[in-house]
Amino acid sequence: MYQAKLIKKERLKDQTWILDFSCPWLTWTPGQHVDLNLQVENKNMSKAFTIISSPTSGVIRLITRHKQSSSYKEKLLSLAPSEWLTMSLPYGHTYGDLEGDKLVFISSGVGAAGLWPLMETLETYDWIHVDRSSHLFDFLRGDRRKRASLVNRHSLYRHLDQVIQVYLLKSEDPKFLVCGSQTFVGDIYGHLMDMGFSDEDMITEGKGFQSLCGCHPDRGCGCGRNLMPMSGA
Repeated sequence: MYQAKLIKKERLKDQTWILDFSCPWLTWTPGQHVDLNLQVENKNMSKAFTIISSPTSGVIRLITRHKQSSSYKEKLLSLAPSEWLTMSLPYGHTYGDLEGDKLVFISSGVGAAGLWPLMETLETYDWIHVDRSSHLFDFLRGDRRKRASLVNRHSLYRHLDQVIQVYLLKSEDPKFLVCGSQTFVGDIYGHLMDMGFSDEDMITEGKGFQSLCGCHPDRGCGCGRNLMPMSGA
């Protein structure tokens, strides 16, 4: 475990919080995450969060939503800038080298956070995000306006199919990165399989029911990447 200092805390309008930590001796790659350890009600509690900042930024940026009672989240969000906590080494799978691939990002809710480091490093992609609020989408999108779309669940598949058709008309084979809850990822996975795509065309964080962040598959923390593919799934 390493000591990390909270240097900035920002609240968006929909109970979403952005937390920036300074821990200059840590390095990571897109897709990895860290455990934050806190003393909560005289117990040592740990929870995993996806690192959403670029590895070149020098800042470990994390994101969380706090919509229901959670003593851990309340303790975490009570920290003030300049306070310290213990943080694990970054761990978990990475997305690998995606340079040159035709990429379609599909995300739901706070699950979009894990895509942000890729958005920082890749020039071209399509991003389809499902959320009831636009605040997180606007924050993550920044000035990337050309190929990012905020949709609702009713229009998701129609919009996705339109994006896919554009690629197919150009004889291009897209690769899909899907982030969100177990149910969301499973639905997208099934839809893409029905359209003729295979496991090799998809990178998901919800298919296969193998815990990454310590959440039970049926009781995910909402971090958007508590599950990942298992070999042969």
